[in-house]
Amino acid sequence: MKRHYIQLLCVLFVTAELAACALTIRSGPLLAAYFITSGKHISVAWHASSTSRNLYAVNQLSKNRGHISVYDIDAGHHLIKTIHTVAGVKDVKGLAVSAVTGKLYVTYRNTSGVGMIYCVNVYNDAVLWNRAIDPGVDRLAINPDGKLLYVPTWEGGSANYINVLDANTGDVIRRVYFSNRSHDTQYP
Repeated sequence: MKRHYIQLLCVLFVTAELAACALTIRSGPLLAAYFITSGKHISVAWHASSTSRNLYAVNQLSKNRGHISVYDIDAGHHLIKTIHTVAGVKDVKGLAVSAVTGKLYVTYRNTSGVGMIYCVNVYNDAVLWNRAIDPGVDRLAINPDGKLLYVPTWEGGSANYINVLDANTGDVIRRVYFSNRSHDTQYP
């Protein structure tokens, strides 16, 4: 089996209110990024196989909010399909993906304001789980082996920790205490 390794890359573009934080994964390869443009948040992931290179974008339009649009990069970013995920997504907060496991994770706040995370298998488009995370969620990170998720508790809250989740189940396995109003995480 090929060795997979991850290299974190954080890029900040200050052009027309564009900011991106990217996680590049080699020997996958996958790319996850979070963009803010004109006040709208867009989360994307990129996947290349031996036959195609695909871009995964989490929709923010109200009729498809939270669903994932998949584009063929080599065909001029032609829309291949839309993966219907979960209902009730109000505000997408972040995205992480693992080349090792082939799983994509999206954090969001639902229409009731509850912090949630769902997991999608990128090989068969199945939503594997969708969980509420107390007290909230924001932009998450994943460790190189794809086993742990680091999920901030939301900048609008007052919790003084981030949750560490089992990436396979979504279960909280521990808390890391450091300061309140956690917003972004990156794997060191």
